[in-house]
Amino acid sequence: EGGSGHDSARFVQLLGGTGSPTPAPRAERALTAPRGAYWHGEQAWRRGDRATARTVWATLPPGLWRHLADAELAWLAGDTQTAWQGLSTVARLDPAETQTYVVAGEWAMAAGDVGRALRAWQWGQRLGLPDPWLLTGLARLYVHLDQPGGARELCRQVLTIRPNHAAAFETFWQELLQAPWQPHKGTGETPMGRSDTPMRSTKA
Repeated sequence: EGGSGHDSARFVQLLGGTGSPTPAPRAERALTAPRGAYWHGEQAWRRGDRATARTVWATLPPGLWRHLADAELAWLAGDTQTAWQGLSTVARLDPAETQTYVVAGEWAMAAGDVGRALRAWQWGQRLGLPDPWLLTGLARLYVHLDQPGGARELCRQVLTIRPNHAAAFETFWQELLQAPWQPHKGTGETPMGRSDTPMRSTKA
């Protein structure tokens, strides 16, 4: 991962240095066919079913979601330069797509770059779109930074979005306090993909 820091720095520069995304927030994000196919593959990947993820993503037409899927596959293969370049392409195509910032934060945390993870997720949060994945990632990071109060507030925000996940989220919160962040070495995976994360199915 020797070049990952440089590649992620270029991605951060693309997103505006110390600023924030400029497009106006969108009230709703339509679940288009490519978007739905991407999330079907994403959920398979997070379950550990990478064969299904690759098969589904291979059916995506050229465009934003294909670029995002290809970037994640490059990251999984250890090609961090291609992965960050792909994510930069996604950011140019639609700077208001929150999944770009979710992925950027996860990759930064997997590489041990807490500062870039925090910046990516906070930028995504400023878009004003309710994204449980984004808020869950920030909650983990705040506990990692010994800021449980901020993490708890983010958990409350998630529960206002998905109140039916209250029981699962209580378990998530207790386990979060015990192990705030433990990236899986060598795979680029993070606890965001573990089966105990209650938000997994919210974008299917």
